[in-house]
Amino acid sequence: DGVAELLGRKRAQVHVPVTVCLGLAKALALCMQNPPLTVDNIKGITQMSECDTSRAEGDLGFRPLTFREGIGLLRRNGERPQDTALGDQPG
Repeated sequence: DGVAELLGRKRAQVHVPVTVCLGLAKALALCMQNPPLTVDNIKGITQMSECDTSRAEGDLGFRPLTFREGIGLLRRNGERPQDTALGDQPG
């Protein structure tokens, strides 16, 4: 949703149950050396986790961005995600 919306594009969405995705990922792992979908991928997008960033914020001045803030920042500056992934944040 977020990427297509921020890029101003419409994308069709199809809901695929997690159990189907897990089965597909397991089957791909059996027949491919580097499958495009893995069980870890599925777990990563279905399990919510929150990290306490307060120490990084206090010690390093780290300010986490939401997905929308990060994409908006990149679009405003005309940068691609890989341009800022390891470098300093603009602004």
